[in-house]
Amino acid sequence: HLDKIREIKRLIEATGRDIFLEVDGGINTENIASVVQAGANVVVAGSAVFKTEDIRENVQRLKVAAKSQ
Repeated sequence: HLDKIREIKRLIEATGRDIFLEVDGGINTENIASVVQAGANVVVAGSAVFKTEDIRENVQRLKVAAKSQ
């Protein structure tokens, strides 16, 4: 899937337009950094955010994980 993200990002950049690339599905603390590095500007992480009652902590973990690597 990362190759698809990279390819779409390349196509977006070739247009010269300001287009956001959103990735939805399966985003978690283990893969979010790779997805962002591959070119995603927006990630949707429903299960990773709402899997426990501490939503704020889950979001913070995703933010930290997104910046790692």
